Amino acid sequence: MFRIFQIVLLCAFATAIAFAESPGFAKAPLHAAGEGEVLEVAETEAADLIVLAGGIDAGFREGMLAQVVRGDTYVATVLLAAVAGQRAVALITDLVPGQVIAPGDRVRIQTFQLNS
Repeated sequence: MFRIFQIVLLCAFATAIAFAESPGFAKAPLHAAGEGEVLEVAETEAADLIVLAGGIDAGFREGMLAQVVRGDTYVATVLLAAVAGQRAVALITDLVPGQVIAPGDRVRIQTFQLNS
């Protein structure tokens, strides 16, 4: 009788493992996305800054250049000035005339393609 109980318990445990949800990190990409979202635009006397949702976790590092886009439209280039785990602050370096950076705009690391 005890042996049958052990077999039933083992089968139940194996079934639970087979149908269990995998942890969230198991489905996450291996590399950071390299993009974030504008949370806020802060106008100061010295410079205009933007606060980003996305920091080290998104692949941002201090000193990187990034592009602000709205849909497929290029809006500005920014310089990442301070980066923390999930937030960053960037300095606006080049704003397209007639454009305004707004919360919800996407920010992605500027990359270069070298011709060989």
